[in-house]
Formats: sequence, structure tokens, C-alpha cells
Amino acid sequence: MPGPINTRDVILEKVQPLLEPGELVAHVVKAVEGPPRWVALLLALIVGLGLSVLIRVPFLGFPLFVLVYMAAYERRLILATDHALVLVKCGRFRFTPKRILTRLDIETPVGPLVGIFLRTALDGRRLYITPRTVQEVAAADADIEE
Repeated sequence: MPGPINTRDVILEKVQPLLEPGELVAHVVKAVEGPPRWVALLLALIVGLGLSVLIRVPFLGFPLFVLVYMAAYERRLILATDHALVLVKCGRFRFTPKRILTRLDIETPVGPLVGIFLRTALDGRRLYITPRTVQEVAAADADIEE
């Protein structure tokens, strides 16, 4: 039974029905799509702090901040397969694959990653790469260069 975090093996198992028959996944990159990080941080801070002051319960400020910040972004998976670069829509709060958003050319690089929030753009979408999968981005881009 899968735990609260979708590991690479769990993700590969759940995404297989969405892929073409026989398509093999080489790299799995976790990302989020949404507004600029500074905007989401400021909005979450205003809502979290504002509501905690308004209802006079200060310890609710941080959970509200986290919920607003997490809700600002949609989870995405970038899969480098042997046929294409696949962008997959996931659940709102977990990296559980739901449907394929787009299939890009196999030669499409994921990087370069820009800034402290590791921003990249694929198919006109602003994506922020999860820090734990930065090595996967480098490996996927290195596979293209070979």
C-alpha cells in the first residue's frame, strides 16, 4: 500500500496506463505549475496572517499559510520516455498521475533551471522543479546531448 509520498516506483506503476504501449520511462521529474513563487508567498502570508489576526487564533496562521501556498500550485510530472517528453497532470496536493497534458519532442530539454526556485518553461507553462529531482533534470538533459 502506497504511503503519503509517491515514490518513483509508485509513480511509474500509476502512470503506465496513461502511456503508449511499450513506452519506457527513463527519468521522472516532479514539478509544480502556477504563479511566481514570490506572489504565492505574499498571498499566503497575507491570508494566513490576516485570518489568524481576524479570528484571534494566532497558532492557525502557519497552517493557513501552508494551505494557501500549496493550493496556489498544481502538481505536474515531467517524464522523459524513450518516445517523448511527457507532461502529466497530477492531483492537487500529491503527485498522483491523472492525465497527460502534452507530449513534446524527445529532443526537448527540461532545463536550464533559473533562479532560486528552479523555474523552467515547457510548452509555454511556468514550472518550478522540486529540488529533490534536480539530478533527474540534469540526467534527462544529458541524455539528449548524447
